[in-house]
Order: sequence, then C-alpha cells, then structure tokens
Amino acid sequence: MRFSGDLQGVENWSTAHDALDELRACGIETDFFCKPAKNLDMVGGREVTRLALPTAGWYLVERGAAATSLDQRLYAQALAAGVTVHFGSTLADDEADILATGPRKRDVVAVGKGIVFETSAPDMSVMLLGHALARTGYSYLLIADGRGVMCCGIFDKFETIHACYDESARLIQSRYQFDIRSPKSFGGVEGFSLRPTFRRGRALVVGEAAGVQDLLWGFGIRTAVRSGWLAARSLIEGTDYEALARAQLLPGMRASAVARWLWELARFDDYELALKVLRAQRDQVGFMRRAYGWSGLHRALYPIAAAALARRYKHFSAQAPSAAKLAEAATLAPVASQPALEPGVETQN
Repeated sequence: MRFSGDLQGVENWSTAHDALDELRACGIETDFFCKPAKNLDMVGGREVTRLALPTAGWYLVERGAAATSLDQRLYAQALAAGVTVHFGSTLADDEADILATGPRKRDVVAVGKGIVFETSAPDMSVMLLGHALARTGYSYLLIADGRGVMCCGIFDKFETIHACYDESARLIQSRYQFDIRSPKSFGGVEGFSLRPTFRRGRALVVGEAAGVQDLLWGFGIRTAVRSGWLAARSLIEGTDYEALARAQLLPGMRASAVARWLWELARFDDYELALKVLRAQRDQVGFMRRAYGWSGLHRALYPIAAAALARRYKHFSAQAPSAAKLAEAATLAPVASQPALEPGVETQN
C-alpha cells in the first residue's frame, strides 16, 4: 500500500532471457499493468544521452493498491494458490514460512521522495544525474498511459532529499512539457545488505527483508521475485533455500555493488564521462549485462568496492563483510548458471 500508484521498472538487462518470460517460467501470470520501455533520456553533464533500444530495456509496472498493480495481482495469485498472507499483524519467526516484510531499518541505503499524478502527456522516460539534483543517486520522470511519476532517490546525506527533489522537479518541468493532475506525494526507502539474511528461525526471508536489492540503481524487483520463487521451491521440494539464494542471488548483488562503486568514481562533471562511455557502446543492453555479470574482474574488485562503500557510507559499516567473507565471494558460482530460471522450464506447483 505504501507506493500509492508509483510506476517502477523491472529491469530487462541483467540476463539474456526476457524478464517476463522468467516470471512465466516461475509460474507467475503477467496479468498486471506492464509496459515495455525502449527509450530513455539520460541528462547529465552538458549533454543529453538518448537511448533507443531495439528491445525492452525495462518494463514499467504499477505499485500499490490498484487492481492492476504488480502487488495486487501477485497477492491474488498467491491466494489462488492456497497461500495464507498476514497483513498488519506480527508472527513469531517460527510461525511463518516466508517473511516478505520489506526493507529493514539497519539495511537502508537510499531514500526517495516524489509524486504520482495523472497527465495527458505522451509516454516518456527521463533520468537526471548530478550532485545538486540527486547526489550519487538519480531523479526521474516516467509517464505511461496517462500515469506519471516524478521522483528523486539519493544514497547519502538523506537530510538533503527535500532540496534535491525540489531542484530536480524544477529542472524536469523546465525541460519537458507535461501537465500534472491529481498529484499524490509518496516516499520510500531502499534496503540492501552486503551480508543478506535468508533465514530467521524456521522462516525463509525474501526480498528487501533479506537485504536483496540492486545497489547500482535500485532495480531490484526482478531479484526480489526470484528470491520468493526460490523460497517457495525449497518448501515444495525440501531443498536448502539459503544455498540456492547464495548461489543464484549473491553474485548479481555483489556485482551491483562493484558497479555502484565504479559508478560513483565516475561522478565528476555530473557523470558526463560515464554517459559518453555508454553512448559509445554498440550494444548498450549487453554493456549493462556485463556490468551485472560476476566476472573475474568483478571478483577481483569486490573486496575493494565493499571496503570503499563501507568507508563512504556509514550505514554500510555494519554490513561490511570480514576478510574471510570477502575471500569467499570469489568462489561463488557465476550468475549465468541458473538453468532453473530459463524460460520454458516447468516446475511442480
């Protein structure tokens, strides 16, 4: 209920197969509002980088209480499958099978502020970069089928979120023409952990309750759903959820931490150099996929990135893995080894 109709993106670049095909292979019906997005204006430095992708780079979905939202359709499908869902009440860890309670306070790494609104403007996707606008995060405008969202998300100095949002909204409205009707304010936090918790007592922990997210840009919906599917599989099949989650989720999460560190190294001149590198790529989706791959380079850089992030962000200090854990990171299986998630594979329900 906390998203108030917010539009969010399900990334479609981290693996070779389509995100919607992956959901269907997990037994999930894609009967929620979902619109492919191929075009994006990235505003940073002195130039505007316009991405025009050959296939969907991400899918826009609605969050919140509307009947067509991702949340409500997944809820309805869960009930139809015989799941008992508890809202507004607390169960002891040994009384629940799966905990999906959202970000934990100790794992908050980013905060966001924005508005959702109705509009007659055409569809568009805009991303703003810059220290005054969003520090090391980003601001964005998304419009799809008459619904709009304008938001700012930052990863440090959370007390500046109001000033960052105001400056971002001013710049967006000065550059792009769109009307705003029936605006509603919303806010939120992003939770990510370098040491995710996949079990509490007998309960299996999924999504941001476990610390599962994308640290680079916060496109964590796909990984969160994957964690829930792995937990359900482990209950049905009697397999080890923690082992499955570590093998299939941790590599991508750690790769996103490396990407976040490299992204912040390129923050000078409001990311102009980073955008120049992105513009130069013949295959921009493939470039993003490599950023999320757990390659030998990622393995080598992860200890440096984790230590640097812990120094830069105080809320990472308690999350920084020990030297032994960092060494262990190099032994994790690559992200690509996920045959159970390939489209077309049937699983027992």
